[in-house]
Amino acid sequence: MPQIRRAINRAKVAGTRLKGWTRHVQNCLDLIKDDIKADWTVWPWNYPVPDFPPRMPSGRPWPKISIVTVSKNQGQYIEATIRSVLMQRYPNLDYIVIDGDSADGTKIILNRYRHELSVCLSEADTGQSHAINKGFSYATGEILAWLNSDDQYLPVSLRAAALAFDANQAVLILVACQCIKDH
Repeated sequence: MPQIRRAINRAKVAGTRLKGWTRHVQNCLDLIKDDIKADWTVWPWNYPVPDFPPRMPSGRPWPKISIVTVSKNQGQYIEATIRSVLMQRYPNLDYIVIDGDSADGTKIILNRYRHELSVCLSEADTGQSHAINKGFSYATGEILAWLNSDDQYLPVSLRAAALAFDANQAVLILVACQCIKDH
C-alpha cells in the first residue's frame, strides 16, 4: 500500500487534479487495510485472500471486471500472472487470456487453468496489439484492464479498483505499479 500512497503523492506534486479521487482511494485503502498482510513473498501461491461480501459497501453488486492478458512464449511467468488474478477471488470476473500460439510450456499452463478463464485462446496472431484488441473484443465488464503476461496484481487489487469505480462511477482508473522482484 505504500506504493499507492507514493504514486498518489507524486500525482499531487505533478499538479494532477485528484483531490476528491485521492480522498476516495484513501478511504478504500482504509476499508481493506485489515485484509492485507505485510508478507507478499508467497503471493500468488499461498496467500490468504479475504472473502468478498455479497454486495459492495454501497449496497450495489460488484461490477464486472474484464481483464485481458496476452502472451507469446511466456511460460516461465504466465502461471504466476494467472494466479495473481484468480487468487483475488473477485466475485464478478471476466478473465480473458490470448496466447499467440506459444512454442514453450505456455499452452500446458493455460490448459491447467482453462476452466477458470472466461476465454482462453491459443492461436497465431499478428502481434501484441492484435492480441490485445482480440481480447477486448470478448470483454463484457464495466471495468476493463490489461495485464501483461509477466506482471502480477497484488492481493486485493481488484477489490480496490471496484471500490474506487463504485464511489465515483469512474471513467478511468490509473494504477501505479512497482517492481517487487526482477527476474
